[in-house]
Amino acid sequence: MYMPLTLSVYAELSDEKLSFIDRLNRLEELGLVNKNEWLTLRKERSEIAHEYSFNQLEVIESINIIYKKTDGLAKIYDAFYQSCSEKFNFVKESSVLKSKYNTCLLA
Repeated sequence: MYMPLTLSVYAELSDEKLSFIDRLNRLEELGLVNKNEWLTLRKERSEIAHEYSFNQLEVIESINIIYKKTDGLAKIYDAFYQSCSEKFNFVKESSVLKSKYNTCLLA
């Protein structure tokens, strides 16, 4: 998710001078993400993305970490989907953007 774009869609200030954590705090205020969960996901993603292991067990462990986070990522997507579908008709009408997981946090 690209935070400046998301905040500008919500008619928020998308000032480029805002720090990542300020943008994340605002998304949390909007009820779209849990800041701590997002930071954990971001840290794990960075560790996996920058790990170039030739050890099969480490690669398998990284894949398992990603798999275990699938539900959390789906819930974040569903929160964005629900919020955007309430605000923008084109989201509700889109067959591509529909929630596939039905795990909306805002329901």
